[in-house]
Amino acid sequence: MSHAMYRIERITIEGFRGFTEPQTIEVCGKNMFVFGVNGQGKSSIIEAIRWGLFGATGSQEIEVRNTFYSKGECAVTIGLVSDQGRLEVRRELRPGTNSSRQTIRDAEGKSVAEKDVLPELARIGHQEGTQVIFAAQHAGGRQAQVDITNFTRVLCFYLRLEKVPELLEKLEDLVEEREVECKAAAQQVENAGGKIRGQLQMTNNQIEEILRNPPWGEGPTPSGFETEGKIKALLEDAVATRGVPRPKEGSTLTEVLAHLKRELERVGVQKSSNLMTQYQTLIKQAETAEKKLASLTQARVNQASVAEKVMESEKQRDVALCGETSEAISARVAELERTMTENVAKADLCNRARSLSAEYGWSRCPVCGTEHDTALTGKTLEKRILTEVVSLASTGPDPTVLVELRTRVERIKLIEDSLLINRRLLETANTALDDARTQLVNAMPGLDVHGVPTVVQARIDELRRAAAVVNGEVVDSQGHRTVWAKRVKDLEQELVYHMYRDKKERLQHRLNEGLEGARDALRRYQELLNTAARLQQILEKAFDDALERARPPLEQMLTEVYQRLTRQPSYDLVQVFAPPDQRRRRELRVASTQLPGQTFSPSVLNGQAAKALRLVPYFVFSRFQPEIMELELLLIDDPSESFDTSHVSELVGEVARAAEHAQVFVATHEQDKFEPHFATYFSTECPVTLCVTGFSTKGGPILARK
Repeated sequence: MSHAMYRIERITIEGFRGFTEPQTIEVCGKNMFVFGVNGQGKSSIIEAIRWGLFGATGSQEIEVRNTFYSKGECAVTIGLVSDQGRLEVRRELRPGTNSSRQTIRDAEGKSVAEKDVLPELARIGHQEGTQVIFAAQHAGGRQAQVDITNFTRVLCFYLRLEKVPELLEKLEDLVEEREVECKAAAQQVENAGGKIRGQLQMTNNQIEEILRNPPWGEGPTPSGFETEGKIKALLEDAVATRGVPRPKEGSTLTEVLAHLKRELERVGVQKSSNLMTQYQTLIKQAETAEKKLASLTQARVNQASVAEKVMESEKQRDVALCGETSEAISARVAELERTMTENVAKADLCNRARSLSAEYGWSRCPVCGTEHDTALTGKTLEKRILTEVVSLASTGPDPTVLVELRTRVERIKLIEDSLLINRRLLETANTALDDARTQLVNAMPGLDVHGVPTVVQARIDELRRAAAVVNGEVVDSQGHRTVWAKRVKDLEQELVYHMYRDKKERLQHRLNEGLEGARDALRRYQELLNTAARLQQILEKAFDDALERARPPLEQMLTEVYQRLTRQPSYDLVQVFAPPDQRRRRELRVASTQLPGQTFSPSVLNGQAAKALRLVPYFVFSRFQPEIMELELLLIDDPSESFDTSHVSELVGEVARAAEHAQVFVATHEQDKFEPHFATYFSTECPVTLCVTGFSTKGGPILARK
């Protein structure tokens, strides 16, 4: 009977691999052999036990689900029994999920943690504590879950060194990681030192740049206290002479200088602006006065010119009038014109009378028709008409006199029209002169603008001299601003010099003393890593020594079991081989007493021997199974594949010896080869026999307990 605390009492399988509807298999804590032809679900029982206890990873979880099961459920429930009570381990893969979930309940139905009730099983997983062998009959993708390819882990577990390889690997990784970190830290320290040296070089260059043209002049380099005193003195001077407000209490020297620079610039700009405004005002007054004076002078010239024209026109008028008035002369012209008109009319009448008399004859009056003496009347009348015409011509005014008078009148009219225009122009010129005087008075209040122009010009010259004085003050103000700005800048440079000097001291301290602590820590860290590496080497050697000490007796036991299962005449030895390129790995190889010193890969063996070699480690290691295991199982699927009948007896014997401490589950299709040996090797307690008699897609395996 097993020394383990728990044994499997029953198994309920639903929707797993070949199973559909729930089926319960009563094991009653015994060993079990499952018989059946290939492809009808016997291997599903072995796999269900492993999956129910340990689950799977990745896509393997999805692959265990039976796709033909309409309910979509996938669950395995394993009942465990021991002297201390019962446990129910259930793993289920719910529909629509990709990972399974395990629950464990005690006899009262309360949920318990695996680490509390099965701590060793939770620790080791399925890789060492449970031996699962899948035969080659399975399709691709159904690889062996535990095989001798992981022989090192199996070996270390049963030698109670299972934590050592992992510890060595972690220690090696840790040392390598910390070595990388140490080198990275050393590089960081070196980079930090290089950065500090670069900053120190830059600071030295900046100090040298200041010293090439020191702001304090040719005297000795001032101390920080002296520079502070200069800054305070400059502040007091600026407050007293420039009206600069004081900075706020507690300001640093840099803030004081910034305040001075800002306020001095503000005060200087304000003063320069005021002076410039005054200068521009004076210049504008002078320019305006000059323009107004020029306007007044021009107005005077224009007025004088127009007045002269008026006087000339008056003289011409007086000459043309010759002491008369223009009205009298016009009256004479009118009288002469009337007289001449009358005489012309009379002469015309006389001429017309002569024409009528000649037309109608002189014997009768053309008016009244009275008859006259034709000869006398015609001569007399003609004589009288001629006499009258001659009289009119001799007594009438002289036409040349009238023409002269008319010419004189027209000339007088032209002179008077010109005089009128010039008088109007004179009025306009007088108005413009008055306006020019008014504008000049407005431009230069209090000045007698009726005086000589030189007085006005003298006043304008005074304005320009005043503007020149103000302009000089503007230039002086700008010069003062420059001087004050230079004083502030020099003190800023002094302060910067002290800042660089202090920075240089700090950088030198960091370079010489600050990094020394980091270097010491790195040295101690490296010593610690060297110690860890030596510890790893010591542990590595102890591990190798332990394996080497266990190797001779282990190889003898492996060879004995191997010989019982195979009776191999050629390769009659089993040896534990250490690959030179993988010092912690161990693998099983075969050897021959006929070829001492040589080992061979299991690939040189025939099918039966190769299969037997896969089973050998579990039968041998089962003798050293620690008693602390809560559940020890040996799950074997088709162990007799490639075995001949004569060797099955030995195989059943090895299984029976393993069953002395472990609960064994064997699935095989060779019932006729196994059952005859049960009575021989299982004398105290016969194993449970379960037969798979049929299979359907919807119903799953058909089971019959024998």
